Amino acid sequence: MLADAISLSPFHFARSFKATIGLAPHRFVTIIRLQRAQELLIRTPMSVADVAAAVGYSNVSHFRRMFRNQVGELPFALRQRKQINAQGVAAGRPSG
Repeated sequence: MLADAISLSPFHFARSFKATIGLAPHRFVTIIRLQRAQELLIRTPMSVADVAAAVGYSNVSHFRRMFRNQVGELPFALRQRKQINAQGVAAGRPSG
């Protein structure tokens, strides 16, 4: 545990982390994991289940729920939208 590594109780670690970073440790880690998931969905052909596992989610339903809450759309919807935008740009059409 990170708190042990710096000789703080979990409570004091979480409080200090939030004071320094502006987010609770769990929230910070969730944001980083979901940002990585977005990159994988856009840049790789990995399935949603494989992306979920790659960023540390063992439950795909939970991953999808967290992704939608953070990003505002489901993982497959993000991938589809980005692919459509990329096709429009590749064909010389505006993407927006």
